[in-house]
Amino acid sequence: MKYQKIKYKYRLYESESRMTDIKGLSISTPFVRLRRDGTMAIRKGYAWNGSNWSIDWKSKTASMYHDAGYQLMRLGMLDKKYREYLDELYRIILLEKGLWKLLADFRYTVLRNFGGTSAKLTGKPENPVFEE
Repeated sequence: MKYQKIKYKYRLYESESRMTDIKGLSISTPFVRLRRDGTMAIRKGYAWNGSNWSIDWKSKTASMYHDAGYQLMRLGMLDKKYREYLDELYRIILLEKGLWKLLADFRYTVLRNFGGTSAKLTGKPENPVFEE
């Protein structure tokens, strides 16, 4: 028997992509792809936990791209110098989705002050497959 322990709230049912300012890199995992032109593509089936410390009102898309970028940093595939940009991308997407600017700015400030531990290098897969 093969199985996974899933710790996430959401699973993507249609692939999504958007342009980012992270250009010149080619990174690929089973669910996240960063193209040289800056496109971040999230494949169907990607799972993420949403916003860790608040309700997910108008933030599911923002948290998905943010979590995908942080996951690449934890795996050592994306340099931590992109952390500030990913936090700003989260804020930009929140505003695009209609979240009030004051609340988007507050969430951004919290990420900048407390999100660093979520970007620490682990180099390990986040949901390993176990066999019995």
